[in-house]
Amino acid sequence: MSNLVTYFPLLVLAALSVGQNALANGGPVSWSPEAPQGDLRVVAETQISLTSEVLSLEVRGEKYWVKAAYTLKNPGPAKTVQFGVPLVHQFGETEPVSNFSITIDGAQKGCERVTAPNAQPNFEKPGNAALAPEGDEATRWCVTSIRVPQGDAVSLNLAYESVLQFNDWATNKHWRQSYSARSLIYRLAPAGYWAGNPKTVSINLDLGENHSKSKVLGPPGFVREGRKVTWRLTGPNLSQLKALRVDYALNLEASTAQKESLKVIEEGKFPFYARGNERIVRHAIQGHSEISASSTLKGKREKSYHANNLLDGDLKTAWCEGVAGPGHGEFIEVKLKGVAKLCPTREMTYPTLVMVSGYAKSKRIWAGNNRVTQVSVKPCGSQKPGKKFKIDERSFDAPASSLALVEPNDHYGEENFFMPVAQSMFQGEDVCVRVTLTATAEGNGSKDNDTCLSELALNARCWVD
Repeated sequence: MSNLVTYFPLLVLAALSVGQNALANGGPVSWSPEAPQGDLRVVAETQISLTSEVLSLEVRGEKYWVKAAYTLKNPGPAKTVQFGVPLVHQFGETEPVSNFSITIDGAQKGCERVTAPNAQPNFEKPGNAALAPEGDEATRWCVTSIRVPQGDAVSLNLAYESVLQFNDWATNKHWRQSYSARSLIYRLAPAGYWAGNPKTVSINLDLGENHSKSKVLGPPGFVREGRKVTWRLTGPNLSQLKALRVDYALNLEASTAQKESLKVIEEGKFPFYARGNERIVRHAIQGHSEISASSTLKGKREKSYHANNLLDGDLKTAWCEGVAGPGHGEFIEVKLKGVAKLCPTREMTYPTLVMVSGYAKSKRIWAGNNRVTQVSVKPCGSQKPGKKFKIDERSFDAPASSLALVEPNDHYGEENFFMPVAQSMFQGEDVCVRVTLTATAEGNGSKDNDTCLSELALNARCWVD
């Protein structure tokens, strides 16, 4: 297999996208087992009515659990109904639905039949926006035959677990995977095809530990208190009610980069990614780096806040700038030596800065001192203005940042400011970059307004066959 990065003008693109299930309420359907693609449709039940529903959804990380308790009224006699639950997904990619169960009159069942992935149902009420697929979505249906006994309060329970919907991408032009936002999309409409409208529908949603990063988009009429969201609907027409939707603004790409950067920092090593078996070979950073700073805060000991603390792999030590104020304009120069010994002979290496942009000795010290929110980076000795990198505010528990100076896609666009640095790395020459502090977040206990960094290293990435 050829290298990931090439200078040929044409490159075959291999992409991966994943679209996860977004499930829904269940309701009566009619279909022909011989030809489900053509004959499946939602039907309006005339005998059995839905008097109430209690729907509970709980989000845990990127998964969610659903429990729907329906109360049906069947004036009689007992009737066999095809009960269908739409499985909505994207781009033809789906994950299996876990622990899927339907229970009625003491009998528990799973999916008896599932329609073909590309089948599009025909709806009794054309143009129903609450049920119609959106964009690149397609719909399969889990269908089970249930026998509803005569009675005024027949219990029907639906339970399953699934994952939040997303669309992630990876291509062979790029060594990073792209992460989309996560969404909970739950169709309420299928349960609206029982006879008449239910008297009450109660929805209880637990947004999970990421509730602070969530936005509830509907349906309207909800009450939100912290991570709990509730709807109390009276006599709703569920068939016309739009989906329950929550979007989670999870910066998963940044999260992955943080974990990767912390691993580099804590191990004090370069990562090298090899294609095929995903073999990783690592070499120590410390033996190939030199670091200096424009100023240093005086401490009780000579090296209390020395720049060398940035290369020791210890988050409890730090460099702090030594001028009055937050230190905007102060800089650190990082030199990387002997790269030829680390990288195989290939077209290019990819320089990346990894850093912990605050003093991570403890939560109190992290919060008390200034944290860096923007830096300007340029090759040492360059007379040009540096390239500015914004650093999102980090927490003490996830303090690392990864700043890619050159990436594979840069070969196909305009000349990157740091391409000569990457070329020098490839040729085995020493390289040096200057990192200047340009913006900071003020600490809550910094009387002297000091800005500190716990770690900063110039990292080399090398793709190999």
